Amino acid sequence: MKKFILLPLLTVALYGADEMRMRNVESRLSRIEQKQSKISQSAHLAQEGLDTESDVTMSGELLWWTSRETGTPLCVKIKRNSAGTADLPKKVVELDWDWQAGVRVALGFDTHHDDWRFLMDYVHFTNKASEAIQTDTISSGANREYLLTIWSSNLGDDEANYAGGKWEMTLNQLDAVLMRPFWMGSYFMFQPKFGLRALRLDTNYHIHYIAKFANNFTTFDDDIRFTQDSKMLGLFVGIDTEWFVNRWIALYMNAGFAELWSDYRLKKNQTFQNIGAGTKDHSNFKDHFFASQAILDMQFGLKFGWWFWDNKAHLSLFGGWDQHMYLNYNQTFMSMDDVFTGVLATTNGTLTLSGLRVGLTLDF
Repeated sequence: MKKFILLPLLTVALYGADEMRMRNVESRLSRIEQKQSKISQSAHLAQEGLDTESDVTMSGELLWWTSRETGTPLCVKIKRNSAGTADLPKKVVELDWDWQAGVRVALGFDTHHDDWRFLMDYVHFTNKASEAIQTDTISSGANREYLLTIWSSNLGDDEANYAGGKWEMTLNQLDAVLMRPFWMGSYFMFQPKFGLRALRLDTNYHIHYIAKFANNFTTFDDDIRFTQDSKMLGLFVGIDTEWFVNRWIALYMNAGFAELWSDYRLKKNQTFQNIGAGTKDHSNFKDHFFASQAILDMQFGLKFGWWFWDNKAHLSLFGGWDQHMYLNYNQTFMSMDDVFTGVLATTNGTLTLSGLRVGLTLDF
């Protein structure tokens, strides 16, 4: 009799436990589906675009960049050995590069032709670098240090005890590109782009060498000024990518390459004073040529976006890192003799601009 009573009770208990487990599973699945739905709605909202007849994009950025240009050492520090019979290179003296602010502004619109968009992007940035160093006065003693004047064309007067350098640059760059977004699933978007790039890039490098004897008498004063003015125009291709984390946050990474036909104008002006001989020489040398300039661009960072006005407008705040390389841009040259008729040795250094970016984009 007890068996007939316990069996139904056990059956009811097991059924109740199974039903509770099923409810827990259904509840968890429901929460996961709701979360996925929110992310998917956000991604699809971005994928479908803005609900307006004429989509316009406006963007403004604050840049905090620095520059580096290889092939611009100021001098070489030399140390004479204890016997006073040999000079040993000790250190290459490089410039100290500053960080400065720049701006980037952009204006674009939807062409309403197969989702293609047109964008114009303008960048303005200036920067500078400097360095100064002083060593012992010129003498013939042992264990002394002096500076080798690597930019001077007067080979008989290549020892100095003071070297100072100032470098400056100005960049104005304009891109005009077409782009189209493509989606892989609901969370990843990539956007190929191509168009034209035009820019003006000018650099100036001022170098000053002074040599003094132990009695503080100046034996020579060498003032050298380089200028490189460049105008460029050519093709640009690239790709922008975004990965949506949720409705408001996305990671981005962009890359680009430009090949520009470039007009280079170079000048080297030098004033050399030989105080001992009582002479002053002025030399002006120019070079003008055309060449191809390659540029590499890379950006990565984080975006925060908000939809408003019944999903007819979108505001995004973004920040990240910029890296731009102007390959072999530096064409500064050294002359091999006093009359500037020897073999020219160009440094062919690369100019790199890099730093932080933060900005706002408004789509409406």
